Amino acid sequence: MKKLLLVSLLAMSATSFAAVVGSNEYVEMPVKVRGEVVETTDELVITPLKNAGVDGTSMEFDFGKLTQGGTQLLEGTFEVKRANGTRVVADNVTIGMLQADNTAIADSIQSVITSGAGVEAAGVTVDYRVSTNAHSDGNSYKGVLAVNATVADDAEFGNFLDTTRKVAVRVAP
Repeated sequence: MKKLLLVSLLAMSATSFAAVVGSNEYVEMPVKVRGEVVETTDELVITPLKNAGVDGTSMEFDFGKLTQGGTQLLEGTFEVKRANGTRVVADNVTIGMLQADNTAIADSIQSVITSGAGVEAAGVTVDYRVSTNAHSDGNSYKGVLAVNATVADDAEFGNFLDTTRKVAVRVAP
């Protein structure tokens, strides 16, 4: 009975981490392919490369479990290019975090998480900073977004979420 319980617990723990379990000699994993065909124009396209959201159109940072008084830094990368592949000139690019007025772009911005709207853990401060070492490879512009979560010593326990921030890129004519 104990062996059966142990085996079932091991099987549940393997599947809870989204692992695919096979036999001693064979295992297979599904592969999903997705994309979007876009019109060939000179419109800007921004694509998350590291810490991409599930839909591929956003960046997501999962801090997991943090303790009171703790802090953690995560980084994500993204690429900006034109749909038709023409050059995005780095000297004419302004990149940063979109401010609350939805017009100004700044290198950094801060969110202070408060209770309400499905958020349980008040007392978390999230700092967003677009790194200054972003560079152009000729036809695209690559950027780095550093996100730092700091938990106050007296923060409430529970989940926190911030969906109010956006990376913005403006190319001057």
